[in-house]
Amino acid sequence: MRIPFFPCPARIGRMLSKRRYASCLHRDKGFTLIEILLAFFIFGIVAVTVFGAYRSVFSNADALLQIVSDDETGILAVHRMILDLNSLVVQIPPLYRPALSADAPDPYRFTGEREWRGTRDFSSIRFTSLAHAPVNAEAGPAGAVSRIRYFVEASETGDFVLKRASRAYPFYMEDSAEKAYAVCNRVRSFTLTFYDETGNPFERWDSDSPDFKHATPRAVHIRLEVGDSPGARIFETRLHLPLYRESMNG
Repeated sequence: MRIPFFPCPARIGRMLSKRRYASCLHRDKGFTLIEILLAFFIFGIVAVTVFGAYRSVFSNADALLQIVSDDETGILAVHRMILDLNSLVVQIPPLYRPALSADAPDPYRFTGEREWRGTRDFSSIRFTSLAHAPVNAEAGPAGAVSRIRYFVEASETGDFVLKRASRAYPFYMEDSAEKAYAVCNRVRSFTLTFYDETGNPFERWDSDSPDFKHATPRAVHIRLEVGDSPGARIFETRLHLPLYRESMNG
């Protein structure tokens, strides 16, 4: 009678370990084609998602930076105009006398016009002020009496630019140089409304004209629109002039 052989537990453990090791060696030879394709598919989904989020963040950042730039230039331009108009210089009687002819206009006259630039029309304004801001030493001292103009011009890129021109005293001389520089880019509209002593609005003004009784406006409404539609930034205010000339009969 044969007695069955039962290996000891330690030997059984060593035999199972060898089999598992051989099995692992057999399985670690490489990945199957399906596993590789699945890995590429998952990687593609992750890459597209990350790249889309990257583009979205940076495109929004560019738009936000442009809005901030439009806000800064628009606010600074309106503040500059307020400073200039608050330092307005006007001749009042008896120093002022209506011009007998158009060849001898008042050098301190206040005028406002509408000017066409391509298919759009913009306001322009000219007056004298003590808020002279020289761009160099040849432009005269700061705070000198100067003739100031605000007007819009087309830029090389097709946008419109609001410019400020200043000519220091004696600004009525032909050889007096006028210095102009941009105060606001990407201008969409620039509208000025002038109000007389009774509150009537006007798109134009001429303090040397009998149509306005040789008076200067009492208030000016400023409206500046900057940027692209429909997200254009609008800056507006109404300024009551600290100095004015009342209506004259002559």
